Amino acid sequence: MDPLDKVTADACQTANEARNALHANDLETTIKKLWDLYKQMRSWHEVDIDEKNSERSSKK
Repeated sequence: MDPLDKVTADACQTANEARNALHANDLETTIKKLWDLYKQMRSWHEVDIDEKNSERSSKK
C-alpha cells in the first residue's frame, strides 16, 4: 500500500471515530480524536513532501 494511502485511510478512520464520539456527546474523546486527526494530517503532509522530493530527485 502506498504510504499516502495508508495515512489517508488512518485519518478517515480517526475522523469517523471523532464524529461518533461527538454524536454520543463524549466531548473528551471527540477532542482527543480531533487532535489525533490533526497529527495524522501533519504526517500526511510530510509524506506528501517526501514523495514530491523523491520525484524531483529522480527527474535530475
